[in-house]
Amino acid sequence: MKDKLRIAIIVLFVAYFAVLMKLLVFRQGAAGLGGGGNFVPFKTILDYLNDTPSPGVALFNLAGNIIIFVPLGFLIPALHRSAKWKTVLAAAFAVSLAFETIQGVFKVGVFDVDDILLNVLGALLGYFVWVGILMIVGKIDRSRR
Repeated sequence: MKDKLRIAIIVLFVAYFAVLMKLLVFRQGAAGLGGGGNFVPFKTILDYLNDTPSPGVALFNLAGNIIIFVPLGFLIPALHRSAKWKTVLAAAFAVSLAFETIQGVFKVGVFDVDDILLNVLGALLGYFVWVGILMIVGKIDRSRR
């Protein structure tokens, strides 16, 4: 049973990365975006919070960058039971940095350090929801945090 569950989690992990690739690299109309990017932490976030360019775009981008990495926060500890929040943080940072770099280098998006911050936040939220669920069902003790 455990082997089947592990295989299912691996399949979900691969499917999740395929979805990330589609959304972040191979999305419609992304070619030729490129540009200078944002290397100043919180610049884009503050612009969005000040309703630039618009509240709808701000909500879509801020929430989207968080939500898209929540599954990573679930999948890492599901695959590696001993994974702690620091492992999820490091993995989310590395994955997000890789995608942002790909977007900038291949001009299929714009590198934005704020996307990395929001992606890492999303993964950590996913991790802590996962841990909370396991605590509720009694699968782990509070020392896991």
